[in-house]
Amino acid sequence: MPSLPPFNKVRFAVQPIRRIAWIMFFMLIAVLINNPLQALAAPEIVATMPMNNFSHVVSAPFFGCITVVGIPITECNALIALYNSTNGPSWTNHMNWGVTSMPCNDWYDVSCSGGHVVRIYLPNNNLRGTLPSLSGLTNLQGLELFHNHLTGWIPSLNGLASLQVVELSDNQLNGPIPSLNGLTNLQALYLSKNQLSGLIPSLNGLTNLQTFSVYENQLSGTLAPFNQLEPVMHFGFPGSERLMT
Repeated sequence: MPSLPPFNKVRFAVQPIRRIAWIMFFMLIAVLINNPLQALAAPEIVATMPMNNFSHVVSAPFFGCITVVGIPITECNALIALYNSTNGPSWTNHMNWGVTSMPCNDWYDVSCSGGHVVRIYLPNNNLRGTLPSLSGLTNLQGLELFHNHLTGWIPSLNGLASLQVVELSDNQLNGPIPSLNGLTNLQALYLSKNQLSGLIPSLNGLTNLQTFSVYENQLSGTLAPFNQLEPVMHFGFPGSERLMT
């Protein structure tokens, strides 16, 4: 009759499993207390622990941004807010959004650099709804959501000083163009073919601006001087075809 392993070896082999189970239990409780709706998304993480000189893989659910890796939680929350407010499950392609714990590597058309989200590129992807606050994406350089079905106002761009390209043309956005103050890195702003109204904002201080396209809207007012822009390559504006400095 084969001999059984000593009791103490069995006990020490089981203890790591118990620790993992308790850790995941308390993580679940924390998420349910802080944000019960986030627990509906259940991506997977993999924990590896040594056991009798073998690698034992334990799969466990991933609950929202609390265990995201690669970017700050605030940036993950901003991505999830975009997904939820634009009917993410109905996107043409929403591969791995809210499913895996690594947005930079896995989430469709999210680009990162230096541990931050720098580009969201989702054109012609059946986004429907309003844009949420973007304030959590302070390192964002490119926001390209053209040819979709976005409605409502464009959210504030304050604090997004890294922005270089904003491409929201061919949607159903309305309301005014938000202030562009402080966007000193902005190179191109495409807002044509929407339902924007109100006064055209000041372009003062936008020394890197090359393209400002706002045709086929209901904008009014006059332009402040923009002679400091060298050059304004394309200026789409009612009554203006193409202006060069």
